[in-house]
Amino acid sequence: MDNAASERKAFTLAAQKELEELQAVVANLRTKAEAASQESKAKLRQQVDQLELELHETQQRLTDLGTATAQTWSRLKDAFTKSLEKLKAEIENNRKNSPEN
Repeated sequence: MDNAASERKAFTLAAQKELEELQAVVANLRTKAEAASQESKAKLRQQVDQLELELHETQQRLTDLGTATAQTWSRLKDAFTKSLEKLKAEIENNRKNSPEN
């Protein structure tokens, strides 16, 4: 395996681990939403649904990255990184604005 391929594999593995951690955070937020007061529950469910959608889209970008050619790697890596940063910002925003904190 050449150096570029090793770097891509290492990046992909680290990204997958980070996504798994974020998936656990979103699952925890889902649990909190279900335990929230009736008035908060619907709004929190909607927010978590959106996070789960973004998580799925980010996971798909990682899958695409795993099958990228050398020519498309950089572009797909940038798209994945932007998607991941957006997801992390949305999770943090959800945590800060959660009425159950």
